[in-house]
Amino acid sequence: MNVILRYFHTLRYLKLKQIIFQIKKRLFRRTFHRINAPVTKRSSPVSINKVEWIKKSASLTHDLDFSCLGEVRKIPAYCPNWHLDGVSMLWTYNMHYFDFLLSSQPIGDANFYEKLICQWIDNNCEINKVGWDPYPTSLRIVNWIKWLTNNPAIKNPKIESSLFDQVQFLHSNIEYHILGNHLFSNIKALIFGLIFFQSAITDSWMKRIFVLLKRELDEQIKIDGFHFELSPMYHSIILEDILDLINLSERYNGTIPSELVSRLKLNSVKMTKALMFCTHPDGEIPYFNDAVIGVSTQPLTLLKYKKKLVGSLYDEKFPTNEIKYFESAKFLAYRKGECFAILDLGEVGAKYISGHAHADTLSFELSLFKERVIVNTGISTYEKNTRRHYERSTSSHSTVNLNGISSSDTWGGFRTGRRAYPLPPKISKNTDSFSVFCGHDGYDFLKKNFVHYREWKFNDKSLKITDSFSAVVNYNIFANYIIGPNFKITHVAEEYCVIEFKDIQIKIEITGGKFILENADYSVGFGVLKPTKKLVIKLTGEKIEVLFKW
Repeated sequence: MNVILRYFHTLRYLKLKQIIFQIKKRLFRRTFHRINAPVTKRSSPVSINKVEWIKKSASLTHDLDFSCLGEVRKIPAYCPNWHLDGVSMLWTYNMHYFDFLLSSQPIGDANFYEKLICQWIDNNCEINKVGWDPYPTSLRIVNWIKWLTNNPAIKNPKIESSLFDQVQFLHSNIEYHILGNHLFSNIKALIFGLIFFQSAITDSWMKRIFVLLKRELDEQIKIDGFHFELSPMYHSIILEDILDLINLSERYNGTIPSELVSRLKLNSVKMTKALMFCTHPDGEIPYFNDAVIGVSTQPLTLLKYKKKLVGSLYDEKFPTNEIKYFESAKFLAYRKGECFAILDLGEVGAKYISGHAHADTLSFELSLFKERVIVNTGISTYEKNTRRHYERSTSSHSTVNLNGISSSDTWGGFRTGRRAYPLPPKISKNTDSFSVFCGHDGYDFLKKNFVHYREWKFNDKSLKITDSFSAVVNYNIFANYIIGPNFKITHVAEEYCVIEFKDIQIKIEITGGKFILENADYSVGFGVLKPTKKLVIKLTGEKIEVLFKW
């Protein structure tokens, strides 16, 4: 790989603002200036019919054992900066989020949590340490404020002073070097903080943050309702952020302009609709780009939260017997009878913030009888290691690769260089079938004008997938199909195999290629892998055809 070319393809998509702030971040230490103007806590919420904030899963014990990302460690409450050796950056981030303040199973009364917050304040004074990174600071500000609104009897000047320091710090350290979901989290936290506190200066800050929020809603939420990073996990996170802002506006009536509240509600409706269409029948998100179960709030919980705040969109059921193509996001959801499939027909999302992008163009996931049959592997780590590289690669997705090379150049943990560009899909519907035909040029750099074409053809009791190619290449071509971890291989022959789970039996017939079954790992949560199998088909003819029959 030509290093200069890789950096060129990576940097060419960045915004000038990102580059300027990346340079600033590397050259200067973080700082902020405390304001001396009088600041008071805004009067208690006036809304009578409060909608509860979404509860978080239990992650903390009374002995301060913190469970996260498949690992349990004791919070070092009395150590400087709450530093722990041997844990990942993301684990440390989660500890500093304070999600456990909103636990569905609280482990103590308000005084227990008040003491823990004060311990954080006493031991986290250095703003250039991890706990003060803008992203965990954003989530912590929101969680502290939610907790304080849930416990109005707590009146602790130490907590309020630290909280306002964090708001001021965040205002001076907005993540313009990253943008995207990080910037949205910064904006949300600043709105929470600037509404919770009241002063002439915070009111002037709030006007600028409202302008920024309007701009990012237009930028980040596509016309069809998908978040522009095209990760169902981050889509769910941003949807909850928007719903929280609506909830805040109800609790502190009149603090957010009515026009902006209306815009938030409109986007929440679009985003909820998009999420419901693309959720598997098991009620969980599909795995496209950085996505895994257990990080974001479950879709059905978000739907219920949205209905309380905005009103009804659907019954508390997922759409049935509907086919929906999201033209802006380039996802297609097929839901008919016992079959659900979600197809990725798009390019790398959000060109200038592709850190959460995967080389997954023309991959898909399939559920039958409410069980996941074909999947992408999902993510289990954000560490810059071999596993992270694999989970972003084409080989970890149910699509085609050449010699194990990815269709888009995902590298460095959170960078993307050369990208695959898809062709406009052709969608056709007949009396007894439905088909989607698409292609992409991700391997054009290996052979000029080389295109991978894929067609999905759905019938009542079968799905046929055909992979064809615009030219012959001197590379091995492989079609990968990652089997859902609940299914077992019960029969293998030369041209077919059978997979089963409970009373579900699916026959997979292969023509145009020779297949082997490889061991694979499927992420059932961050840091938690479950063994499964991967069907790897090597092209031997002009095209590979795979027929799923049930």
